Amino acid sequence: MGQRFTILFVEDDPHILAVLPDFLPEDQFRTFVADCGFEAIRILAQEHVDLMVTDLMMPGVGGLELAAQARLLCPDLLVMFMTGYYSQALDAERVGRVLYKPFPPREMEDAIRECLFGWRNPPQQHAPFKPS
Repeated sequence: MGQRFTILFVEDDPHILAVLPDFLPEDQFRTFVADCGFEAIRILAQEHVDLMVTDLMMPGVGGLELAAQARLLCPDLLVMFMTGYYSQALDAERVGRVLYKPFPPREMEDAIRECLFGWRNPPQQHAPFKPS
């Protein structure tokens, strides 16, 4: 067996969050889930993560703000966004790969493999958020 990659899924919709880890083969990927940006930061502070896949639009800390904060903790972290809001995607595309909802499981797995093996995300260009 080859290297096993660690993926962190961040999604505020509990129904979507519950199925995202099932999209990836367990023998190739280790997964964590977080239902908000603050939980994601807690996981990133405690675990090695290769790729964070986050919803772009979430209450509180959105995906772009989360990506900026996460890269302060983990400068080499790869970031991919999921969104159903096309109007918000342009800014996200400057930071990482964007996957548009709804998507089939295979498209998620292919996008993750593309992020891990195909190209590196550009450096973060957004100011970090400050928790209140």
